[in-house]
Amino acid sequence: MRQLSIIESELARAIQFGQWAENPACITKLRTIAIDHGIDIVESMNGGYEDDEK
Repeated sequence: MRQLSIIESELARAIQFGQWAENPACITKLRTIAIDHGIDIVESMNGGYEDDEK
């Protein structure tokens, strides 16, 4: 689903920005949200998923 893809990529981007912050612990909540929704942040940060429905 395209909406989920956008959410995944934006969440991954926010976590990446947080990692560069002076206080990287700020991303703990974002990682928890990702886990709760079954989002693989590592995969999303490495280029995301291919859309198999093309």
